[in-house]
Amino acid sequence: MTSRYTTARNAWMPHPTRGNVEVVLRRPSVWSDQPYSSHVATVADSLPGLAGHFYNDSTRYWLLADMNPAIECPDDLEYGTVVHVPIIQS
Repeated sequence: MTSRYTTARNAWMPHPTRGNVEVVLRRPSVWSDQPYSSHVATVADSLPGLAGHFYNDSTRYWLLADMNPAIECPDDLEYGTVVHVPIIQS
């Protein structure tokens, strides 16, 4: 199985503590009809960690990344950032 971002463009961006990091330039999905809940990030949060908490699967962090395109790096959430968490029907 290949990544959904295999054909996406990449770019190098400055990171406050890691120098330059490579990021995927994602095209945000259209979530206009998607129900979601909100979560205020704590100092310990990351998108994979939140995906593990909300979906019991940290590899589904891309659901959060797609719905929150302003979050550039999944591991670096600023304290107090409001994260929209898509409600996925089983």
